[in-house]
Amino acid sequence: MLPTGYGVASAELGSRKGMWLHRIRMWPLLAMRTECSRLTSQQRYRKGTSLMHEPIIKPFERVELVDSVHGIHEQVAAFVRSFTSAAWRHRQADGAWSPSEIVEHLLLVEEELLSAVQERCGDDPCLDWAKVTHGKELLLRRFLPNAGRAQASDSTSRFLGISQGEALSQLARSERRLEEQLAVWANLPLKAIVWNHTGFGPLSGYHWLLYIPLHSERHLNQLRQRYPIAGQASGLLENDRGM
Repeated sequence: MLPTGYGVASAELGSRKGMWLHRIRMWPLLAMRTECSRLTSQQRYRKGTSLMHEPIIKPFERVELVDSVHGIHEQVAAFVRSFTSAAWRHRQADGAWSPSEIVEHLLLVEEELLSAVQERCGDDPCLDWAKVTHGKELLLRRFLPNAGRAQASDSTSRFLGISQGEALSQLARSERRLEEQLAVWANLPLKAIVWNHTGFGPLSGYHWLLYIPLHSERHLNQLRQRYPIAGQASGLLENDRGM
Protein backbone atom coordinates (compact mmCIF):
# COMPACT_ATOMS: atom_id res chain seq x y z
CA MET A 1 0.00 0.00 0.00
CA LEU A 2 1.03 3.58 -0.54
CA PRO A 3 1.73 5.49 2.70
CA THR A 4 -1.08 7.57 4.17
CA GLY A 5 -0.84 11.21 3.24
CA TYR A 6 0.89 10.63 -0.10
CA GLY A 7 1.12 13.83 -2.09
CA VAL A 8 0.06 16.09 0.80
CA ALA A 9 2.42 18.94 1.44
CA SER A 10 2.65 19.17 5.21
CA ALA A 11 5.20 20.62 7.57
CA GLU A 12 4.74 17.58 9.83
CA LEU A 13 6.45 15.37 7.24
CA GLY A 14 9.64 17.34 7.67
CA SER A 15 12.78 15.62 6.54
CA ARG A 16 10.90 12.30 6.02
CA LYS A 17 8.93 13.69 3.10
CA GLY A 18 11.75 13.22 0.62
CA MET A 19 12.34 9.66 1.82
CA TRP A 20 8.66 8.72 1.39
CA LEU A 21 8.47 10.28 -2.04
CA HIS A 22 11.58 8.37 -3.09
CA ARG A 23 10.03 5.09 -1.90
CA ILE A 24 6.81 5.87 -3.72
CA ARG A 25 8.65 6.55 -6.98
CA MET A 26 10.63 3.32 -6.59
CA TRP A 27 7.58 1.18 -5.81
CA PRO A 28 6.82 0.12 -9.44
CA LEU A 29 10.44 -0.94 -9.95
CA LEU A 30 10.51 -2.95 -6.73
CA ALA A 31 7.38 -4.77 -7.90
CA MET A 32 9.24 -5.99 -10.98
CA ARG A 33 11.86 -7.94 -9.04
CA THR A 34 9.84 -11.15 -9.08
CA GLU A 35 9.89 -12.69 -12.57
CA CYS A 36 6.56 -12.41 -14.33
CA SER A 37 5.05 -10.52 -11.40
CA ARG A 38 1.41 -9.67 -11.90
CA LEU A 39 -0.30 -6.33 -11.61
CA THR A 40 -3.13 -6.33 -9.10
CA SER A 41 -5.54 -5.14 -11.81
CA GLN A 42 -5.71 -3.56 -15.24
CA GLN A 43 -6.93 -0.34 -13.65
CA ARG A 44 -3.32 0.64 -12.93
CA TYR A 45 -2.69 0.58 -16.65
CA ARG A 46 -5.83 2.53 -17.46
CA LYS A 47 -4.78 5.23 -14.97
CA GLY A 48 -1.68 5.83 -17.06
CA THR A 49 1.08 3.78 -15.48
CA SER A 50 4.02 4.34 -17.80
CA LEU A 51 5.28 0.77 -17.37
CA MET A 52 2.17 -0.49 -19.15
CA HIS A 53 2.32 1.75 -22.20
CA GLU A 54 4.15 -0.53 -24.61
CA PRO A 55 1.90 -3.62 -24.21
CA ILE A 56 -0.86 -1.97 -26.23
CA ILE A 57 -1.18 -3.29 -29.79
CA LYS A 58 -0.17 -0.28 -31.85
CA PRO A 59 -2.50 1.12 -34.52
CA PHE A 60 -0.26 0.01 -37.40
CA GLU A 61 -0.16 -3.51 -35.92
CA ARG A 62 -3.97 -3.62 -35.79
CA VAL A 63 -4.11 -2.49 -39.41
CA GLU A 64 -1.54 -5.12 -40.40
CA LEU A 65 -3.57 -7.87 -38.71
CA VAL A 66 -6.79 -6.85 -40.44
CA ASP A 67 -5.12 -6.36 -43.83
CA SER A 68 -3.28 -9.70 -43.60
CA VAL A 69 -6.45 -11.61 -42.80
CA HIS A 70 -8.34 -9.76 -45.54
CA GLY A 71 -5.70 -10.54 -48.16
CA ILE A 72 -5.55 -14.22 -47.24
CA HIS A 73 -9.35 -14.50 -47.13
CA GLU A 74 -9.63 -12.97 -50.59
CA GLN A 75 -7.31 -15.62 -51.99
CA VAL A 76 -9.02 -18.45 -50.12
CA ALA A 77 -12.39 -17.18 -51.39
CA ALA A 78 -11.04 -17.24 -54.96
CA PHE A 79 -10.15 -20.91 -54.46
CA VAL A 80 -13.57 -21.64 -52.97
CA ARG A 81 -15.31 -20.19 -56.02
CA SER A 82 -13.07 -22.10 -58.44
CA PHE A 83 -14.07 -25.59 -57.29
CA THR A 84 -16.97 -27.52 -58.76
CA SER A 85 -19.44 -28.88 -56.20
CA ALA A 86 -17.94 -32.37 -56.55
CA ALA A 87 -14.33 -31.18 -56.28
CA TRP A 88 -15.21 -29.07 -53.23
CA ARG A 89 -15.89 -32.20 -51.19
CA HIS A 90 -13.47 -34.61 -52.87
CA ARG A 91 -10.61 -36.11 -50.86
CA GLN A 92 -7.49 -36.88 -52.86
CA ALA A 93 -6.56 -39.80 -50.60
CA ASP A 94 -7.69 -41.62 -47.47
CA GLY A 95 -7.06 -39.43 -44.46
CA ALA A 96 -6.55 -36.31 -46.58
CA TRP A 97 -8.83 -33.34 -46.15
CA SER A 98 -11.07 -32.12 -48.94
CA PRO A 99 -10.99 -28.43 -49.94
CA SER A 100 -14.20 -28.02 -47.92
CA GLU A 101 -12.51 -29.43 -44.82
CA ILE A 102 -9.35 -27.36 -45.24
CA VAL A 103 -11.37 -24.14 -45.37
CA GLU A 104 -13.68 -25.20 -42.54
CA HIS A 105 -10.65 -26.00 -40.37
CA LEU A 106 -9.15 -22.60 -41.17
CA LEU A 107 -12.39 -20.92 -40.08
CA LEU A 108 -12.72 -23.01 -36.91
CA VAL A 109 -9.18 -22.10 -35.86
CA GLU A 110 -9.80 -18.39 -36.48
CA GLU A 111 -12.93 -18.51 -34.33
CA GLU A 112 -11.23 -20.49 -31.58
CA LEU A 113 -8.20 -18.19 -31.40
CA LEU A 114 -10.28 -15.03 -31.29
CA SER A 115 -12.51 -16.50 -28.58
CA ALA A 116 -9.44 -17.52 -26.55
CA VAL A 117 -8.10 -13.95 -26.58
CA GLN A 118 -11.57 -12.64 -25.69
CA GLU A 119 -11.68 -14.94 -22.65
CA ARG A 120 -8.19 -13.94 -21.52
CA CYS A 121 -8.31 -10.20 -22.12
CA GLY A 122 -9.39 -9.56 -18.52
CA ASP A 123 -6.39 -11.39 -17.03
CA ASP A 124 -3.82 -9.46 -15.02
CA PRO A 125 -0.89 -8.38 -17.22
CA CYS A 126 2.54 -9.91 -16.77
CA LEU A 127 5.14 -7.25 -15.93
CA ASP A 128 7.91 -9.39 -17.42
CA TRP A 129 6.03 -9.93 -20.70
CA ALA A 130 8.82 -8.61 -22.92
CA LYS A 131 11.30 -11.12 -21.52
CA VAL A 132 9.09 -14.22 -21.45
CA THR A 133 7.77 -13.65 -25.00
CA HIS A 134 11.02 -12.43 -26.56
CA GLY A 135 11.55 -13.69 -30.11
CA LYS A 136 8.13 -15.33 -30.38
CA GLU A 137 6.83 -13.10 -33.19
CA LEU A 138 9.79 -13.99 -35.41
CA LEU A 139 9.40 -17.68 -34.54
CA LEU A 140 5.72 -17.67 -35.49
CA ARG A 141 6.32 -15.79 -38.73
CA ARG A 142 9.07 -18.20 -39.78
CA PHE A 143 7.42 -21.43 -38.79
CA LEU A 144 3.64 -21.24 -39.16
CA PRO A 145 3.02 -20.41 -42.85
CA ASN A 146 5.17 -23.22 -44.23
CA ALA A 147 5.23 -25.80 -41.44
CA GLY A 148 4.94 -29.48 -42.18
CA ARG A 149 2.16 -31.79 -41.15
CA ALA A 150 0.58 -31.00 -37.77
CA GLN A 151 -2.08 -32.62 -35.63
CA ALA A 152 -5.27 -30.55 -35.53
CA SER A 153 -7.28 -30.49 -32.33
CA ASP A 154 -10.60 -32.32 -32.16
CA SER A 155 -12.46 -29.03 -31.89
CA THR A 156 -11.00 -27.78 -35.18
CA SER A 157 -11.30 -31.02 -37.14
CA ARG A 158 -14.87 -32.01 -36.31
CA PHE A 159 -16.30 -30.98 -39.65
CA LEU A 160 -19.94 -30.25 -40.42
CA GLY A 161 -19.42 -30.06 -44.16
CA ILE A 162 -20.02 -26.43 -45.07
CA SER A 163 -21.08 -25.40 -48.56
CA GLN A 164 -19.10 -23.01 -50.73
CA GLY A 165 -21.62 -20.27 -50.05
CA GLU A 166 -21.36 -20.84 -46.30
CA ALA A 167 -17.58 -20.75 -46.51
CA LEU A 168 -17.65 -17.39 -48.27
CA SER A 169 -20.08 -15.96 -45.70
CA GLN A 170 -18.02 -17.23 -42.78
CA LEU A 171 -14.80 -15.81 -44.21
CA ALA A 172 -16.40 -12.37 -44.33
CA ARG A 173 -17.90 -12.79 -40.84
CA SER A 174 -14.59 -13.85 -39.32
CA GLU A 175 -12.90 -10.82 -40.82
CA ARG A 176 -15.52 -8.43 -39.43
CA ARG A 177 -15.32 -9.98 -35.99
CA LEU A 178 -11.54 -9.56 -35.86
CA GLU A 179 -11.77 -5.91 -36.87
CA GLU A 180 -14.52 -5.21 -34.32
CA GLN A 181 -12.66 -6.92 -31.48
CA LEU A 182 -9.40 -5.13 -32.24
CA ALA A 183 -11.27 -1.82 -31.93
CA VAL A 184 -12.70 -2.92 -28.56
CA TRP A 185 -9.25 -3.99 -27.34
CA ALA A 186 -7.47 -0.87 -28.57
CA ASN A 187 -6.51 0.26 -25.04
CA LEU A 188 -5.87 -3.13 -23.45
CA PRO A 189 -2.31 -4.35 -22.71
CA LEU A 190 -2.72 -7.49 -24.81
CA LYS A 191 1.02 -7.88 -25.31
CA ALA A 192 1.38 -8.28 -21.55
CA ILE A 193 -1.40 -10.87 -21.19
CA VAL A 194 0.53 -14.12 -21.56
CA TRP A 195 -0.45 -17.78 -21.57
CA ASN A 196 1.16 -20.97 -22.74
CA HIS A 197 1.08 -22.67 -26.14
CA THR A 198 1.93 -26.38 -26.11
CA GLY A 199 4.45 -25.98 -28.93
CA PHE A 200 5.70 -22.39 -28.75
CA GLY A 201 5.63 -21.79 -25.01
CA PRO A 202 4.44 -18.46 -23.55
CA LEU A 203 2.65 -16.29 -26.12
CA SER A 204 1.08 -12.89 -25.60
CA GLY A 205 -2.45 -11.96 -26.62
CA TYR A 206 -0.94 -10.17 -29.62
CA HIS A 207 0.90 -13.34 -30.65
CA TRP A 208 -2.29 -15.38 -30.40
CA LEU A 209 -3.98 -12.85 -32.72
CA LEU A 210 -0.99 -12.96 -35.09
CA TYR A 211 -1.46 -16.73 -35.15
CA ILE A 212 -4.73 -16.18 -37.08
CA PRO A 213 -3.34 -14.88 -40.41
CA LEU A 214 -0.19 -17.01 -40.18
CA HIS A 215 -2.15 -20.24 -39.67
CA SER A 216 -4.62 -19.28 -42.40
CA GLU A 217 -1.73 -18.54 -44.75
CA ARG A 218 -0.44 -22.04 -44.09
CA HIS A 219 -3.69 -23.57 -45.31
CA LEU A 220 -3.84 -21.22 -48.30
CA ASN A 221 -0.43 -22.63 -49.23
CA GLN A 222 -1.85 -26.11 -48.74
CA LEU A 223 -4.65 -25.35 -51.22
CA ARG A 224 -2.13 -24.04 -53.75
CA GLN A 225 0.10 -27.09 -53.48
CA ARG A 226 -2.68 -29.67 -53.66
CA TYR A 227 -4.92 -28.01 -56.23
CA PRO A 228 -2.78 -26.21 -58.84
CA ILE A 229 -5.55 -26.44 -61.46
CA ALA A 230 -7.92 -24.66 -59.10
CA GLY A 231 -5.13 -22.16 -58.53
CA GLN A 232 -4.94 -21.49 -62.24
CA ALA A 233 -8.70 -21.06 -62.42
CA SER A 234 -8.66 -18.64 -59.50
CA GLY A 235 -5.70 -16.70 -60.92
CA LEU A 236 -3.56 -17.43 -57.85
CA LEU A 237 -1.08 -19.96 -59.20
CA GLU A 238 1.29 -17.23 -60.36
CA ASN A 239 1.67 -16.15 -56.71
CA ASP A 240 2.53 -19.64 -55.49
CA ARG A 241 6.11 -18.76 -54.59
CA GLY A 242 5.27 -15.44 -53.04
CA MET A 243 3.84 -16.69 -49.75
